[in-house]
Parts: sequence; C-alpha cells; structure tokens
Amino acid sequence: MSADEPAVQEVSYSNRRFLLFMLAVQTAVFVFNHFINFRPLWIDEAYSALMARLPFGEIHRRMIYDAGPPLYYDLLHVWRMLFGESELALRTMSLLFALLTTALLYGIALRFLNRTAARWTAAVWVVHPLSIYYATEARNYTLLTALAAAYVWLLLEYAIHRRPYALPAIAAVLAISVYNHNTAWYLAAAGGLASLLYVRDLKRLLPLFLAHLAPLAFYLPWIPVLRAQLQNAELTIGWIRDIWHPAAPLASLLFYGLGVTLAQIGAALAPSAILGLQLQTIWIAAWSPLIVRFNRLDLSRYRLFAGYLIFVLLVWPILMFMMLNPAHNPASVPLIRLVYPAPLLALWIVVWRALARGPRETQPGAIRWLLTFSALLLLFPWMQSMTSSPVYIMLRTDFIAAPFVVMAFSEGLRLASRWMDGRFRHVLQVAVMVPGLLFFAGQIDQPYISMAEAGRYILRQSPRGGVVICTGLTRPMLEYQLKPKGFDLISYPMDMANQLAHFNELWYRAHLDGAEEAAASIRSAKDTLKPGETLWVASSRREINRVLEDALHDDPDLIGSGEAIQSPGMGVRVLQERVYLLRYERK
Repeated sequence: MSADEPAVQEVSYSNRRFLLFMLAVQTAVFVFNHFINFRPLWIDEAYSALMARLPFGEIHRRMIYDAGPPLYYDLLHVWRMLFGESELALRTMSLLFALLTTALLYGIALRFLNRTAARWTAAVWVVHPLSIYYATEARNYTLLTALAAAYVWLLLEYAIHRRPYALPAIAAVLAISVYNHNTAWYLAAAGGLASLLYVRDLKRLLPLFLAHLAPLAFYLPWIPVLRAQLQNAELTIGWIRDIWHPAAPLASLLFYGLGVTLAQIGAALAPSAILGLQLQTIWIAAWSPLIVRFNRLDLSRYRLFAGYLIFVLLVWPILMFMMLNPAHNPASVPLIRLVYPAPLLALWIVVWRALARGPRETQPGAIRWLLTFSALLLLFPWMQSMTSSPVYIMLRTDFIAAPFVVMAFSEGLRLASRWMDGRFRHVLQVAVMVPGLLFFAGQIDQPYISMAEAGRYILRQSPRGGVVICTGLTRPMLEYQLKPKGFDLISYPMDMANQLAHFNELWYRAHLDGAEEAAASIRSAKDTLKPGETLWVASSRREINRVLEDALHDDPDLIGSGEAIQSPGMGVRVLQERVYLLRYERK
C-alpha cells in the first residue's frame, strides 16, 4: 500500500513504531522542561493546585468565582491524592492527555487522510511550541484537545463510514467536554455544521443532531452555577476586553501553522526581520501546494498568485516584525494592525475554494472538512466577542482548533515534500523542527519571574510560620507554598480570597473603598498574628496598593522599616509585574 494512498489503512507495525517514537519524543521534551528548564508554577497552575486541595463539594461551590466547569479540578483532585502535589506530579496529568492527543491525531490522519500526512501531523504537533507549552502546564488545555480529537474521530466515523455506534459515543464525549471547558460548545456547533459537507440525508442528520443535543440534558444541573458565574463575569473575565483584538483568530490560525510562532521567536532572537522572513517560508511551503494541486495551476501563467506569494514572503514578515516591535515605528502600528490579517484571510479563502473545486480523490473531503471545522472553531468565539462581551483570548480560547489546523497544515507539507528531491525534502523536514528548537532556546535564555522566589524568601526568614497579606494576584503561588507550612494568608482586597486567579483592578477601584478594604485586611491579619510571628506583605507598584501600604505605615500596633525587599526574579509572571515584600512586627 502506497504511503500516499488516502483513507482507511491498517495500523501496521511500522506505523505503531513511529507513533511510539513520537510519544517518546514528547515525553523527553516534558522531562527536559521539568528537570533542565524548570519553571515554578505560575498563577493559573497554582490556582489549579489550590482547587485540587479542596473536597469535591467545595470545588463545585467555589466554581461560582471561576469562569468554567469543574471536571479538570475534580480529576486533578483525584490525581493529587494518588501522586501528591509537587510541580512534577501536577503537570504529569497534562502530559498524559497531551500524549493521548498526539495518538488520536495520528490515528485520525492515518484513517481519513494517509500515512504520510499522519506522520507529518504527529511530528508537527509534537514539536509545536504551543503543544509543548500546554503539555507542561497544570491546566485543562491538553484534556480539551484530547476530547476534541476523540470527538472528531467519532464524527468522521459516522459522517464518512456511516458507523451508527459512533452516535452515543459522540454524545458522551461532548457531555464530558462541556464539563471540562466552555469552548466545548463551540466544538459541538462547529462539528455539527461542518458535517453538513458529508451528511445530507435527513434520516442520518436527525440522529446526529440529537447526539449533539444530548449533552444539554447532562448540563442542566450545572446551569445554576453558570448563572452565578455570569453574574461575576465582570470580575473573572472582564479584563479580556482590554487585551483582545478583532484580528485574533487570524493571528491564531497563522500561529498554529508555525508562521507567527517562527516570526515572533525570530524577532526575539535576532534584531532584524531576516530570520522571521526565512522561517515564514515554511508556512507558505505548506499551504501553497494545496492551492496549486487542487486547481492544477501553472504558476508561470498566474502572475497574481506569484505576486501574492512574493508579498507574503517579502513584505508581510517585515510588517509583522514592525507590529511586534512598535518602538521602530509607533505611528505605523494602527495601519499595520489593519494590514496584518489581510494576506492570511485571502489565502484562507483561496485554499478553501481550491479544495472545494479541486479534483476528487478517495475521500478528498476530509481536508475540506478539517479546514471548515477549524475555521468555524475560530469564528464562533470571535462572533461572540464581536457581538457581546469579549471572551476571545488568542491561543487559549481557540486552542481547541490548533490540532486540526496542524493536521491540514501537515497535508500541505506532504504535498510540498512531493515536489522536492531527496535533499530538499530533508531540509523541509529539519525546518519543521526549528520552532521547537527556537522555543527551547528562547525559554532557556528568557528571564523568568515568579512568586516562588518570594515564597522561598519568606520561608527562610520565618520558618515557624506567620501571616502574609497578598495583594492582587500574588496569593495563589504563595498559598500553594506557604499554607502547608503553617502560614495564614489574607487577601487585599478581601474579595480576592474568592477570585484568586482573576483580578480586575479597575472594577475594584470603581466599586470598593480602598481605605475600608485596607483596614479590613490589616485587622484580619492582626487578629491572626501570633506572638513572635512576622507579618509579610506581598505588594507591587499598583495604584490600589498604595492605600494598603499607607495604612500599614500609620498603624500604631505595627512596626516595620518600610523598606521593600525584592529581587529580579520576584514577580507575577503572566503580567510581568514586579513584586516586593514588606515586613512588619507587632510593637
């Protein structure tokens, strides 16, 4: 059987051996990141660890202050009981779901595309920077992609191979998915609409429609909690409106095809657009064959298409570099943000039209289905963000689409490799590995700030315990480190004891009296402080913290130098916010 023959193939020994090799590489990357390139837990990971400490009932009660469902925290709670709560133990569960995702993607491509595309898919996914990142993070994103891949496999089994047993499995996977992440609803909507490309018989459509509705019945008990979450949405996700951009789905689409990833890392490692320009070629090399193959183009007769490639290869990377480095030309940033998504949108339209019109092979619609499905996964959260409250966080909200963009991208790489002789084919294979290598290089050299250093300092100075007032988002990591050591933690503002991983400073400044909040936090700390213990304050230069620091300075029962204790590695990583410690004793 030829490696280029599409669709159903037996999983031979060589296929299994290749998959095992890819899983071994993925595991080796995880080991490298943990033992050689170690990073302490950041806010969201520490929040996951704190939620996993709670009993099931308390997890579900606390979810009204979250923005998602509880399944991941429930699983992590069980995992923690079995393996502990070290960074390695917490992150290993994400690795297992990442390995499952890789295996499922390989199986989907092997069954519905061809063996070569399956190998490209597994290789690209394993070395993709974002796949590497989430496989080493104690969050629910690898579980999300594993469930999405299982759903896609089952859906294609029903749509293409007419397997009726897939329907109850589809309903079950979707029911599990919506209890893991809210973006699973986009998954169901995108899969249902994309399936209209295959299933047009009403007798088959109706059972498929009912299978997609079935999760609603399982979701009904969660609706009261969802309503409470919506009431708290301004505190939990209100900050998204300040960071989201209407071009986010287009940027993510390019990112998942390695283009933006390469250009961003290239810009970070070299003060010029040349590296980004060279690496951008890989992205074009993957997508261009899809256009040419399915339209049977003669490039010498298509000057417009050739001009388009020249524009994307020469002009666009430079514009993108300028956008990523606005200091070079600040006045051009608004224009660049408008120009930036245009080539990508045009290419996406041309690719889809080329595939739709192209010559039919055995199951050629699998690629069309993947393109349509991934485009809808990017489109639905964008539509919600454009028409109501923004929910779109680039590379997080839409990460559910990443595996399927990679799969279509890998089919393009397969076609590109067929155009090349042996030497250039090897060059392409090596070039695909560049993003992961650059990602490693960037991570190793990148300065890293974390609240872990503040926690270690407090433990050295107060080994017998104490009280810590945590401002803003400093609490999750400090509580993860210090609570088991006998420390008591107080939040400022006080409501942050519930929010933990979400901090909308503008809302607090508009709705709360800073002086009252500071007085309440200090009063609670003094009531908790035992004789001989030290009161620590984890603070930063935020305007809201000045009120607390002034109140501590004026408190007649406390004495402290007022001198900030800080180091270059002490801070809140996700915000790159520098944090310092203040120390007080009772008079």
